[in-house]
Amino acid sequence: MPVKRIVLLPGEVHFSQAPDQLYTLLGSCLAITAWHPQRQLGGMCHFLLPDSKHNAALDGRYGSDAFNLLCQFMQRNTTSPGEYRYHIYGGSHILQAEARSLSIGGRNIDAAKRILLNASLTIDFEDTGGRHSRRVLLDLSTGKIIVHRLLHQAK
Repeated sequence: MPVKRIVLLPGEVHFSQAPDQLYTLLGSCLAITAWHPQRQLGGMCHFLLPDSKHNAALDGRYGSDAFNLLCQFMQRNTTSPGEYRYHIYGGSHILQAEARSLSIGGRNIDAAKRILLNASLTIDFEDTGGRHSRRVLLDLSTGKIIVHRLLHQAK
């Protein structure tokens, strides 16, 4: 079966199985990855903002909604969130003057940690913050994640 690389744009959530790969580019946005080692399936959500201010349908642009969508995919595949390994990536502070407490990136990091903690799930690895964008690739065959950091020039 050929490998399919699935590119996630901001606000998207995707779930698939081996041999697929999930790929995204992050700045201040944050990605939560989930991989099931026994079943070789998993997903990624790429959210832009920590919290939604609505009561409508779930919206992948917001952290809690994006994770809830990811959990729905898990349930459709007869698995539960506790069976997965979780990583978080992104949440960069792209602007030089940005204080972490005020930055979207910092708030996204805090939201991802809170979401997983509230669900009693462990973060196995994180690569967050800093002043660089990241390209993130999750290989669903192995669970290996490749991260390339892209440095920005200060202006």
